Amino acid sequence: MADSRKLDRHVKCPRCNYRYHYRCADGRRKCKRCGKLFTHSLRGPRNRLGRDRLDEIARLFWLGVPAVRAAKDLGLHRNTTYRHYKRLRERIAADREAQLSKLHGHIEADESYFGGLRKGKRGRGAAGKIPVFGLLKCGGEGDIDEDPPEVTDVKASPNPTFGADVVSLTCKADDAEHGGSFIAGGEYFVNDAEQDGEGMPLTAGDGDFDDSYEELLALIDVSGCADGSTHILYVHARDAAGNWSPLQSVVVETEGDFFDPSRAYVWPNPANDAAHFAFTVGGDARVELVVYDLAGREVHRERGEFVVGTPGAFVWNLDGVASDVFIFRLAAEEIGGMGRSGSVMKKLAVVR
Repeated sequence: MADSRKLDRHVKCPRCNYRYHYRCADGRRKCKRCGKLFTHSLRGPRNRLGRDRLDEIARLFWLGVPAVRAAKDLGLHRNTTYRHYKRLRERIAADREAQLSKLHGHIEADESYFGGLRKGKRGRGAAGKIPVFGLLKCGGEGDIDEDPPEVTDVKASPNPTFGADVVSLTCKADDAEHGGSFIAGGEYFVNDAEQDGEGMPLTAGDGDFDDSYEELLALIDVSGCADGSTHILYVHARDAAGNWSPLQSVVVETEGDFFDPSRAYVWPNPANDAAHFAFTVGGDARVELVVYDLAGREVHRERGEFVVGTPGAFVWNLDGVASDVFIFRLAAEEIGGMGRSGSVMKKLAVVR
């Protein structure tokens, strides 16, 4: 065994992926972890069989000659032909994987030989035999999926953003009635739609793309958008057969604050029988209403939880309340999210 040196750390053992190895006297490497002997060069892995011998192995493989017989014909060990046959099969499988992904459902595959003379050799070796390979769809399934999935319910929340730094983009992708393939991914574009596959990715709501129906989502940073600007979000989805759905869109307006004072008011004002307090929150929030008289005494308090973007309201029944001027305070605190908060104080007149 030759010297123990750390050679080319980008060279890794083909068996265990370990990067430290010995250099042997014959130029090969030996992994320090698993002891695997392998050959490496800057031009890629070398093979001591030579190009002519490899071409012969490939030709016999193409002719359907068994690996054991090929080893005898070429004067090689059977493990050598087994190994190269395996590599050829792996290359063929990798080359066809993209096209095979377009098939779905139950597929029955079989091969047979037709023609040839009945006298003499039987089976594959018979003269004039023609190999035939076929696929059979079972129960009406097994067709090639060429239909794109359907994307619906495209939503952005909050919209308007009400001062939020992040907008949640959601949609539903369904291929169950459009070929039956699994949903394999999705993407979105901001303002300008580009080529398929060049957008920002959407993720599956359940974490895995493993069904023909998926709820897709993405969190979009809008902190750099100018207040009062309008943006268009385009979304579409791709099924496992590689079909992209048509683009769907939603318009997002970046305006307002988490708790905009201009959106908080009371009506009627002056009030008589009841006072209605209205407001809008830019996130799921816990809101509290407190009403004071001019002396600073608390005369009414109420709390509630409200969903982002939906109008919130409190109603104060004025039975037993004398005519006077009151000060009310609305305070909102975001539940989860970014922990934002806001408040506003205004006047209310009661006339009985």
